[in-house]
Amino acid sequence: KDVKRSFVRHLAKAQEYFLLGFASKTDKERSEWITDFIKDTYLKKYAKIERARELQDKFFVYEKMKPYFKRDACMISGPRDKESFLTFVAKHNRFIAKPNTGSFGANTGIWDLSEKEPEVVFNELTSGKTNWILEELINQVPEMGQFNPSSVNSVRIPTFKTQNGYEIFGTFMRMGRKGSVVDNAGAGGIFVRIDENTGQIISDGYTEHGEVFEQHPDSHITFKGYQIPRWEELRELAVKCHKEIPEHKYIGWDFALTPNGWVLLEGNWGQFLCQQVSGQKPLKKKFISLIKA
Repeated sequence: KDVKRSFVRHLAKAQEYFLLGFASKTDKERSEWITDFIKDTYLKKYAKIERARELQDKFFVYEKMKPYFKRDACMISGPRDKESFLTFVAKHNRFIAKPNTGSFGANTGIWDLSEKEPEVVFNELTSGKTNWILEELINQVPEMGQFNPSSVNSVRIPTFKTQNGYEIFGTFMRMGRKGSVVDNAGAGGIFVRIDENTGQIISDGYTEHGEVFEQHPDSHITFKGYQIPRWEELRELAVKCHKEIPEHKYIGWDFALTPNGWVLLEGNWGQFLCQQVSGQKPLKKKFISLIKA
């Protein structure tokens, strides 16, 4: 009954109820946390739903922000894309394929053409209704890969365009588990809060199943106190990316660190669940003030 009541009064889904610890919080305390429904309500009003639809299209973002991706990609939506596919795989016989409008890392995987003929792979990718974006694989630096080498471990940098310029708020890092090729929390990954100013990890690791780890359970690396490399460079890059599409009020950027510097993975209207769970601190007041600014 309390879960239902919490949804009616605070727009908190059942998962948010448990992960945000609503069972032990008063109504006043619950009202201080931002849920997905509340986040989207403010974004639709101040950032406009049309902008969200743009960011949902991964290939649209790739084409707009190509210099910051620093790698090849192509779109596969049907038989007409066969020539583009063959040109792409001639350069990259291993690549990652993602549903173009997908989320949470669902149905994302690495394809190896040393194991299958290009024609076979193309037919498999175009056999259903899914449109795919194929991307050249990322070679991440050891400092980021050491947490979990099978996944590209990324940093989320949310940026807000305000009347006083651009502001960064709500940064965190995600990393996969052993054998996983994605780092998404929704796919079982671990997330940690990062101090926006210093780039230092300031929390334990959390999962969306309610698990808490002082160290990565597979690599045994301690989270708290770890310094993300080249942090100031990343902060500057996130703002630079946002300035490329200033019509957007808010963007949650995902970046990975390679030997040649930070590269963009995607931009979206990302949730604020991971930041609040790992930081153990409500962010609703600050979020609203930035989205209105």
